Amino acid sequence: MPGAYLWAWDETNDKYIKVLVDDTGRLLTVASIDELDDIGDVYVPTPTDEYFLYWDAPNARWACRALVDADIPAAIARDTEVTTAISTHTAIAAAHHAVFTTTEHTAIGNGAPHHAEAHTLASHSTKAHSELTGVGTSDHHVRYADSEALAAAVQAGAITDAVTKAPTHDAVYDVKATADAAIAKALLTERGSVIYRNATIPAELLHGTAGQVLQSGGHGADPSWLTPTSNVITITFIIDGGGSAITTGQKGHLEIPFACTLTAWTLAADVAGAIVIDVWKDTYANFPPTDADAMPGAGKEPTIAATNQKAQDTDISDWTTVAIAAGDILAFNVDSCTTITRVTLSLKATKT
Repeated sequence: MPGAYLWAWDETNDKYIKVLVDDTGRLLTVASIDELDDIGDVYVPTPTDEYFLYWDAPNARWACRALVDADIPAAIARDTEVTTAISTHTAIAAAHHAVFTTTEHTAIGNGAPHHAEAHTLASHSTKAHSELTGVGTSDHHVRYADSEALAAAVQAGAITDAVTKAPTHDAVYDVKATADAAIAKALLTERGSVIYRNATIPAELLHGTAGQVLQSGGHGADPSWLTPTSNVITITFIIDGGGSAITTGQKGHLEIPFACTLTAWTLAADVAGAIVIDVWKDTYANFPPTDADAMPGAGKEPTIAATNQKAQDTDISDWTTVAIAAGDILAFNVDSCTTITRVTLSLKATKT
């Protein structure tokens, strides 16, 4: 830097000197000082050990002072809480183990610390239970000789022979029962499910719906749930005029011992003609049923139109009521009849 002034330390004379760099790069001594404080913008009248130099912006000069906590960045500073905690820990003598001298270690034995190890059987010479302080013989199991252990196992039923060590049937069964229980617990995820073997491994068949039954698929096929067709039943009532055309009025009663829902009806007569039959329903307590207890509703009664011999309705959901409770009694009333002398009424129903 030709023409620039620099301050340099003169180790020989223990002072700062002011030097000038000329155009050829030579250093020329311009002035010398005995103290750093002699430089114009430096104010360090009485520096001591561990002081540091810093720029004093308000006074536009260099100054020095001792290091304080505020000069240390917060990320690395030790705060008051940590300092206090360290002091507190150091003051608690009970928080530290005792320090033994070499002589004390040697007196204990082998010159080694004897904390937890001294309380294990491994640290004792004979490994005897009696060497444990404060523990009696009744606090430990009985030590068996080989012959005694074999005899005890035979007596307990774990093995059948002290020589062959063959397991008993009961022991084998216990192992199998434990394994079966573990398999069932692992496979079954819902109440009501069953376990079956598929093509390769045991598997779970989830529960079916209420009323379904388990159906085998035969050899080489998986089982499945089936809705029984037996839930569909037929209630049959026959009206016979004794060789003459059937007259009007009630022709008999039937008790229905199960709950069900009527779904269809069929009429079949001995000859062509016409007939209308109403179906009444009431409880046993209110027997007999009357016209006020009619199930079909006006104009929906089972009917064979004139000159026909049969009739059928496969959807009677439009009846006033189709539900029958267990124990209800049905009455069959002929509203009108022409020519027909014998007729069979079949009511199809589903058990509920």
